[in-house]
Amino acid sequence: HVKTANGERPMTIKDLVRLDPESVQLWNGEKWVKAIGWQKQTAPEGCLEIILRSGERLRCSENHHWPTERGLIRASELVMGDRIKTCTLPEPETIISPFGLDDEMIGWFVGLYLAEGSRSEDTIMIASHVKETQRFEFLEKIARAYHGTLAIHQISENGCTVNLNGKILNAIIDTYIAGNTAKHKHLSPKCWQRSNRFLRSLLNGYLHGDGHFDTQNNRWRLGFTQNLELEADFRVLSARLGIGLRLRPYNMKQHEREFPTIRGE
Repeated sequence: HVKTANGERPMTIKDLVRLDPESVQLWNGEKWVKAIGWQKQTAPEGCLEIILRSGERLRCSENHHWPTERGLIRASELVMGDRIKTCTLPEPETIISPFGLDDEMIGWFVGLYLAEGSRSEDTIMIASHVKETQRFEFLEKIARAYHGTLAIHQISENGCTVNLNGKILNAIIDTYIAGNTAKHKHLSPKCWQRSNRFLRSLLNGYLHGDGHFDTQNNRWRLGFTQNLELEADFRVLSARLGIGLRLRPYNMKQHEREFPTIRGE
C-alpha cells in the first residue's frame, strides 16, 4: 500500500520499482514512511510460497523477514501456526468526494455492477430476479438522478435484466470499474481515493448482488469466477474496513466440466 503524487493505493512491486524511491511512502502499520530504495536481486535465494489461513498466497525469498508474534522471523524459519502481524489500512489523508457522487448511492451502484453488471455498447445491464423490487426502485432513483433511463426486460420465468442508459451513468462505471467481463472486472485506482463510507457501500452493493448471508453463523458467503485482480481488491477492501476475510480457489463442476472459481466468507 503506497502513497505517491497520484494518491494512496495498492500497487504491485513490479510497478513500484519503476518509481523514484524519493517519491514513494509506505504504510508501516502506524504511519507513512519514506522509501529508502530498492535493489534487484540478480541471484535470489530459494523462493518460498506462504499460504495464510485467509487463503492469501505470498511469495518471497528465504531471507525475507516477517513481523510475527515471535518477533522478526526469516521466511525460512517460519513454522505452521506462526501469526503474521496485520494492520488496518488508513483512509486517504485527502479524501476525494466529488459533489453529486454520493458515497452511499454511487458506492452501492458500483458494487452491484461489479457483481451483476455487464454492458452492451452504451447499455448497462444488471442481471436480476423478477421479484427484486427494492433493487429496481433504487436503480430507477439512480437513473433519474443522473439523467438516464431504465427499462426492465424479463428473460426467463424468474430472471430479468435491468437496462440503464445514460452518458453520466456510463461515465460513473468507467471511473470506478476496470475490465469488462467477470474474469477481468475489478476496482479502478480512483476507488481507493474515496472514503471508507464509499467502500463499505460498494461492498454492500456487491454482496447484495453476488453474496449470501449465512444468518446462523453471522457471515457473508461469496463466490466468483477466478479473477485474481478482484480477489486482491477484496483483500484491500477488508484491510481498509477492518473486516475478516477468507478466500480460496475452488474448482466448480458443472456438466462434467470444471470451472476455476474463488469462494470465501
